[in-house]
Amino acid sequence: MIAITIESICTCGGFNSFRDYCQENGLTYLSEVTDEHLMAYRQRKGVGSMKYRIVKEQIESYQKAL
Repeated sequence: MIAITIESICTCGGFNSFRDYCQENGLTYLSEVTDEHLMAYRQRKGVGSMKYRIVKEQIESYQKAL
């Protein structure tokens, strides 16, 4: 399995809050992100349904490619 970092797939400005969330929770690799992490991220202040959906879709597309 290829170890893909969160930093490498979340490069645009819209992913700043997700990168921050991952750093705060010790997540470095895509393989470490679980549904529980995504739900906790969704509860953060400033994360609306649109931002959550975009992040989730981006992560799922990479996970399927692996």
